[in-house]
Amino acid sequence: MRSAALGLLFLLLFPNIQGKSGQATSARENMLLQKDVSAYAKSDMVLTVRELEFPPKFKGTKHRHPGPVVLCVLEGSLEVALEGQTPKVYDRGQCFSEEPHQLHLYSRNVSETEPVRIISYILSRSGEALTQPEK
Repeated sequence: MRSAALGLLFLLLFPNIQGKSGQATSARENMLLQKDVSAYAKSDMVLTVRELEFPPKFKGTKHRHPGPVVLCVLEGSLEVALEGQTPKVYDRGQCFSEEPHQLHLYSRNVSETEPVRIISYILSRSGEALTQPEK
């Protein structure tokens, strides 16, 4: 029950990734909060909240996150492909979640002219890499 409640509190992160020729290759990140939630979680858990901005044409590559992720689109539209699911486009005001270690195939800014801005919450252990590239 406690882990399910924690899972509802947390959001996603995207790495700076190399893109194909002609694509934007990096995201702008603004760390908004890192909160030690160990007292509640009874372990060395950290909640990280970030604002991310992906430039026009941005497309990320495969990766995983160590804990549950919740992501909400603030501006623009983001296409997300998770393993075992059909790619889906999320527009302003829409949110989605990822399970711990779920394979994130890609995220793509669907606009060729406007950035997409998101806020992500992710739960991880203290000192753990928030994004783990997949080969």
